[in-house]
Order: sequence, then C-alpha cells, then structure tokens
Amino acid sequence: MITKTKKVYYCSYCKKHGLSSYHMKRHEERCTRNLDRVCGFCGGRVEYREKITAYKNRIDKELLQPGEPGMVTEDPAYQKVIDDILIEIIDDFETCPACVLTVVRELLRQLPPWVTFNYDYKAEVAKWWEGTKE
Repeated sequence: MITKTKKVYYCSYCKKHGLSSYHMKRHEERCTRNLDRVCGFCGGRVEYREKITAYKNRIDKELLQPGEPGMVTEDPAYQKVIDDILIEIIDDFETCPACVLTVVRELLRQLPPWVTFNYDYKAEVAKWWEGTKE
C-alpha cells in the first residue's frame, strides 16, 4: 500500500480547494466572494462594499415594515422592488456577470432568506461570451 500526504490549499472566501498554491492564489484574486477582487471577465476593480451598502440600505428602506424596526416584510409584492434593484445592479456593472454575482451573493448573505434575486448566472455568462465574439 502506498500512502501520500499532500498539501491542500483552500480559498479564504469560498469552499474551493486544490493542490496548487498558484492556482488557488489566482482563484482568490477573482473569487466572487472576495469583495476586493479583480474581475476575470471585465478586468475591473470595483468598490463593491460601497455599492453593496447602498443597495442594502435601499432594500431596507423600501421593504422595512413600519413600526417594526429591523423586520423586512415577506409580502410577495416586494419582489418587484428586488427585481428593479437587480436591473439597476446589472446596469451599474455593465452586464458583467461576475461583478453582478459578487453583489448579489453578498446581498443575499445580508438579507432574510425569503429574498431572492432572479438572476441566472450561467445564462448571463453565455450571453457575455456571445457578445465578446461579435
């Protein structure tokens, strides 16, 4: 029997892991859970924290139930507000799927579990690559 011990490298932001420190460092620079990331799609370096805070404050302001501080309403009519904010996020990041995903993931982490963004990352990536071929 052969036994080998290997170093496994883990991303500091997500659950990704691998056997190459070079590849893991490169992944961490572009990881969509890293708010100080460099985008692998558009090459941008964005102040995600400021934008996420602004979106979060807007969601809180528009969805906060009056008289119950800190409680966000679960009324399905408010999905329209979330959808409008998603359109604004997509416009702000010029449709870059990885930048949009970074913001959406962080907002979902901060919002109640019933809040959902109707964002299809795989479809948006396919559109992005089609747009770059033209």
